[in-house]
Amino acid sequence: MFLLIIIYIYSVVDLNEKIEKIKKTKMPFFYYTNSSYPMWYNYQYFNKEVKEYTQLVKSYISNNKKGLLPQNIVYSCKFFLNDDGCTICKKIIAKVSLFDVFSAKEILDLFDKIGTYKFATPVVYSPGIGYCELSLIIR
Repeated sequence: MFLLIIIYIYSVVDLNEKIEKIKKTKMPFFYYTNSSYPMWYNYQYFNKEVKEYTQLVKSYISNNKKGLLPQNIVYSCKFFLNDDGCTICKKIIAKVSLFDVFSAKEILDLFDKIGTYKFATPVVYSPGIGYCELSLIIR
């Protein structure tokens, strides 16, 4: 017996190019490290903002033509967090084809909306030198 699981991965070339330009000039921060990077300016507030950001992303996904719940559409949303607090939606990993629940324009709008969130500044103690790549799990 075989179990076939299909996932759909979506990204936008222009956004990935923008991310790659930033990566060439900055160093990566790691979410899980205890070293000096990242030194979250206020870790509890950062976690609170991540929860708010997740709810915002879920609200965007909820607005679909089939009325499906976000957790029935998307596994996760990978995003790029610049040290100034700006976000860029890097990738959406979905359980169903997004084209079944959104138009092509709505998918692009989804990437744009997810990338408009701005975390409190400064995100880290040493702004101007790095970035972090994170995932939001949609449950």
